[in-house]
Amino acid sequence: MVKTSDLNLLKLNPRGKVKELEVKWEEIIRRNNEENGNFDFNNYFQALKKYASLVAEYTIVKACLLRMTVKAEVKTIETLKEYGYIVDLNPDNFTQSMQVINARANNLFTKIVSKQKELENFLKGSDSKAKPITFAKAIMHLSAGLGFTVGKDILLAEYNEAKKIIKERNGRDNKARFNKR
Repeated sequence: MVKTSDLNLLKLNPRGKVKELEVKWEEIIRRNNEENGNFDFNNYFQALKKYASLVAEYTIVKACLLRMTVKAEVKTIETLKEYGYIVDLNPDNFTQSMQVINARANNLFTKIVSKQKELENFLKGSDSKAKPITFAKAIMHLSAGLGFTVGKDILLAEYNEAKKIIKERNGRDNKARFNKR
């Protein structure tokens, strides 16, 4: 599901709503992060909210600019003002103020692209070259690290505990190797 971003894979009921699936998926991610002691989900969620906010502002400002090319309406000017954009209605300065607003909106687009890359990095993991692994491969790595076969019916909490055990073992092995030198 992580690879495809297809929330329909969560459906037990074929008539399930996408919003419900999104809520379920976010809960799964949040609980996994709590188990791991890793709160990347919170950081991801904050970045996602900022991304949505930037996209919304960009869309609204560009739409207002388009409306202003047809007619300078008070409602449109007020909307721009709410977002911190100032429209100079003086005929000598009007075109320049529209250009300034357009330039600021284009800067928003740059921020949007940057935030989008940040979100993509969250999904890839801390190593930008990291590729997501399949469930089967994760279980094989876990089995190899523990020294016995792990069943495919493992619970998320059990999986996370097993990863901690492997990490502790590796830490002890590395200390032992270092002390021998």
